[in-house]
Amino acid sequence: MLSGLTSSDLTERLAFGALSEGRWRKHLKSLRERLGEAHQQVGQRLSQMGFEIFNEPKAGMYLWARHPDLNDSAALSQQAATAGLMLGPGHLFLVEPRSTGWLRFNVAFSLDPRVAAFIAPQIDEQVRAG
Repeated sequence: MLSGLTSSDLTERLAFGALSEGRWRKHLKSLRERLGEAHQQVGQRLSQMGFEIFNEPKAGMYLWARHPDLNDSAALSQQAATAGLMLGPGHLFLVEPRSTGWLRFNVAFSLDPRVAAFIAPQIDEQVRAG
């Protein structure tokens, strides 16, 4: 790579084959279907835990949700990080950061049972403390 101007012949041939023989379209179709299913499942799980879903689209990589008993998603996100999970606190996506209960969930990773197992007790604790 240091002395050449292009990638290897093998990777170029693989990329050409995937694009010209339609394998890429089949792969994208499969990914879209799996992502759509994940989106629906994560939305259902969050709703069952009492979360409000913002503008429930039928597909996409992310889902925005908030729980009425959660005022600061940053605190929940920090607790999740110590448990080895990453949650997207809403304040990171605001023009002027402020406390918010909104979270951005990556639907592909939010199917991991550890996410619901972590969030449910945290929400219960917020309700008891509130």
